[in-house]
Amino acid sequence: MSIIKRKQTGASYPWSQKKISISNPFPRYGHSASQSATNNEFFLFGGIVRGKPRNEAFVVEVNTLNVLAFVTSGDIPSSRSGHTHVNIGKNIIVFGGLIDESTNNADENLYILDTVSKVWSKLPVQGTLPLARHGHSVSVIGTKMYVFGGQHVGRYLNDLVAFDIKTHATWEFITPNNQPPPCRSGHVSFAYKEKIYVFGGIDDNRCYNDVWCYDTRANAWLELSCTGFIPTARYNHGSALVDDVIYMFGGRTYDEQELGDLTGRVLLS
Repeated sequence: MSIIKRKQTGASYPWSQKKISISNPFPRYGHSASQSATNNEFFLFGGIVRGKPRNEAFVVEVNTLNVLAFVTSGDIPSSRSGHTHVNIGKNIIVFGGLIDESTNNADENLYILDTVSKVWSKLPVQGTLPLARHGHSVSVIGTKMYVFGGQHVGRYLNDLVAFDIKTHATWEFITPNNQPPPCRSGHVSFAYKEKIYVFGGIDDNRCYNDVWCYDTRANAWLELSCTGFIPTARYNHGSALVDDVIYMFGGRTYDEQELGDLTGRVLLS
């Protein structure tokens, strides 16, 4: 099996085909992905394969595009989709995800994978836990990860909660100084210069193409006034932050139309 790699050479964009080192673990959807601290590899976890959720972990070598099974032990999270995971230092932190589509049952626990020892741990968090959810977003500032929105048993959320991986203490339930964005799921978020930006998503009645910014210092939300080409409202789209530009690709509209456009927006400091 093989996957495709794009290289930039001058004004052209040639494709090359790379062999992977194991039987192809794809296609799948609803999985999570994040780049390692060294930027030489990224990790994949979970997702749905042939209609069933999985809990395998893979590492993709950026330079060779080899996909390797990442064999782990310990408190391995159950199979899931619609979860998130982030890399902080040598650790991968998994939160949420749908573990039973028939009941909309999601997971409220935090799992941490030490990528050196390859051992999972279920964090014994004290105090109140946030609602179990899927379709949420997660952003990282320093050693703290921020979770926004998602779905809980079919109910759309717009809460903001944070967890500092350095202290392993309790969840922080953030009450902003003003109104947060409308409830949503299937959106994306990014952290940039102590601020969190949110784009898109869906609720019971509509899709969104708004952009919101949460200032961690002011503890306040602001809906940005966007000009120029405004992307179509969408959810479950792909995205990446490169320098100070958010790129968004694809997704689905409220009437389930699949999109294939690429748009970008410069963030202001």
